[in-house]
Amino acid sequence: MTKTLNDLITSLSTAAEKNNPRNPDDYIGENGLLYCGKCNTPKQCKFKALGREKIVFCLCDCKKREQEKEKQAEEEAKMVFRKQQIREAAFPDRDTRNFTFDIDDRNNAQASDLSRGYAASFDPKVSRGLLFYGDCGTGKSFYAACIVNAVIDRNYTAKYTSISEIEAELWAANDKKAVYDYFNGFDLLVLDDFSAERDTQYMQEIIFNVIDRRGKSGKPIIVTTNLTPNEINNATNTAQKRILSRIVGNCTSYLIKGADRRIDMHKRSNAQEIEMLLNYPLPENLK
Repeated sequence: MTKTLNDLITSLSTAAEKNNPRNPDDYIGENGLLYCGKCNTPKQCKFKALGREKIVFCLCDCKKREQEKEKQAEEEAKMVFRKQQIREAAFPDRDTRNFTFDIDDRNNAQASDLSRGYAASFDPKVSRGLLFYGDCGTGKSFYAACIVNAVIDRNYTAKYTSISEIEAELWAANDKKAVYDYFNGFDLLVLDDFSAERDTQYMQEIIFNVIDRRGKSGKPIIVTTNLTPNEINNATNTAQKRILSRIVGNCTSYLIKGADRRIDMHKRSNAQEIEMLLNYPLPENLK
């Protein structure tokens, strides 16, 4: 027992001496212990064990701060790596993964402010979901992806997916419940392009199960859709009625207006390519 304790003390002292070696500016204090010449705190201390006093090496204050900074930097690096893993798993492709508020041109300032505010105040325990609806290309998917990235930055988990992706996971799985549990496990779930999937009883059942589980768990969901307010409020199909009822009941609905930005971007890109080929600018009315 005595030997084991002495060995432990010696081992700790040796490690401290190795991590905090004597420097030219260090000095011996009045108590006979070695002091750091930089922070003027002991590099040695007296230790009593089993009635005997030993002088052992220890870490001075500046060395402790240095190690704390190194530990903090290591923890931050682990956090960055973890966030990157979560982000890569959150999105189906690299393009969507790159949708962040940093590249938001604020062409639709209100939609931008609403999305930023939602992400900044997001709390999976209290936040309601969002229903982004409107015409194609107005930025619904972009803002939903921006929210996902911002939420991940705040150390929450999130998943950006579609019913088609969930259906593919279910098709390949032996344990269907595990698939639903996986998608329901995220702090935030984005269901993109709702209503674009095949309108079959099987697909309707999948949609209902996903939406219903999120509602029962109290976790928020963001849904993007091209459905019009009339189609949302006046669904004739019973299956769609109960799905839309749950979506509207658990989400704040927001209409994102505007021109189709994909078409506008294509026009600008197309015009630039034509100008490069012609080697002179196009008239404004042809752009």
